[in-house]
Amino acid sequence: MSTVLAGTPWPLPGARDARRHALHAASGGLFIWVELPEQANARRLLARCLERDVAFVPGDCFFPAGGHAHTLRLNFSNMPEERIAEGITRLGEALRELLAEETEPEPAPVA
Repeated sequence: MSTVLAGTPWPLPGARDARRHALHAASGGLFIWVELPEQANARRLLARCLERDVAFVPGDCFFPAGGHAHTLRLNFSNMPEERIAEGITRLGEALRELLAEETEPEPAPVA
């Protein structure tokens, strides 16, 4: 899996800026934990990703007390590296769209 991340341009906005998000890869296991920018909601992102045939588990599922809506868990155990790279690209596209919509200013009320 590390070859996919090392050899594929990471398309997530701010991916190279650790202040905006973080990627936590354990030394073993089947998952990667991702922290998106705080304003991103992983459940809304999941809806967009499913339209692109990409799935993940929203991170808030793992926090019974709530919070962590900007996190997600990626599985890499059952796909070839080419499909993983394509999925990451699609996830990045969906995230860019989501962030663009969430940062658009609200229209001014009509007087």
